[in-house]
Amino acid sequence: MRQFLQNAVLVGALSLLLAACSDDEKGKQPAPPPPEVEVMTVDPRPIPNIIELPGRVQAVRIAEIRARVNGIIQERLYEEGTDVEVGTPLFQIDPRETRANLKAAKAALERAEATALNAAQDVKRYKGLVAKQAISQQEYDTALATLRTAKADVSQAEANVQSAELELEYTTVESPIEGRAGRAQVTEGALVSASEGTLLTTVEQFDPVYVTSLSPVPTFCRSVRSSPPAR
Repeated sequence: MRQFLQNAVLVGALSLLLAACSDDEKGKQPAPPPPEVEVMTVDPRPIPNIIELPGRVQAVRIAEIRARVNGIIQERLYEEGTDVEVGTPLFQIDPRETRANLKAAKAALERAEATALNAAQDVKRYKGLVAKQAISQQEYDTALATLRTAKADVSQAEANVQSAELELEYTTVESPIEGRAGRAQVTEGALVSASEGTLLTTVEQFDPVYVTSLSPVPTFCRSVRSSPPAR
């Protein structure tokens, strides 16, 4: 019995000794490193107020190029989608018929001028005869009326020549504005009509442009007021 108690005391002492050693080893463990942190410097600066609104960009000018004379398209003179200047040829319409019409109008003008010249000579001759009472006053008045009619015919013939010249000029279709020429609506060999105003192509001017916003007016106004003034 005594031996048993001595062994128990010895075991207890050894346990206390091991526990003390374990505590000493735990106390000698290194401390954990300090936590890593990121440092940022606050730098005040202006931030642009970007407002995104749905909208649509529109050309400031749109010209519909239409036929002004009847005829057959001979050639397309521009490249689709390219920029053109004022007066740039776009299409060539067959000019042979309009040239013939111009020649006929000039011939009619020459004929009217010859008739008017002859009527003027008659009036000059009748004026002396009526003074001598060689002819009646009625004959002289008829000669004057013939001269006035001949002069009116000359004016009409001159107008016809100008109209024929315009039609011949219209056979070369030119751009009335500068801008971007669109897709051709007709091809070579197509018959175009002045009375129907056949659409040939369109030219749109994009410098400057219109921007149309589809947002409600109150929303657009609030966005404009909240944006900083432009500098």
